[in-house]
Amino acid sequence: MTRTRLADGALPTTSADLARFLTHLVSSRDAPVARSWTDGSLRIRTGELTPARGLLWHPAPHGTWSYGDASAVWVCPRRRRWAVLLPADGDGRPRAAFREAVFAPPPAP
Repeated sequence: MTRTRLADGALPTTSADLARFLTHLVSSRDAPVARSWTDGSLRIRTGELTPARGLLWHPAPHGTWSYGDASAVWVCPRRRRWAVLLPADGDGRPRAAFREAVFAPPPAP
């Protein structure tokens, strides 16, 4: 991630760096971040508190985890798939339809 920097409390990045990071989250590789850390970040850490959250991530349908309140970035390590929907604003219906199209299991034959 050569162009990602911390600036004013945010992490501005490029699409290439974001893709590299998300690919790592869904891979089985142990580098550059230990798989155990990644697995731990995608577990609920809030106990009975709501909303349920991991480390920066919260659970979403179909075994996915979404980032942020806009829910426009999803990862699904079980299916080794990630998705990003831009722009992230709007009323939520396009984001839900997009997430369903990418992560919902295919209908039974």
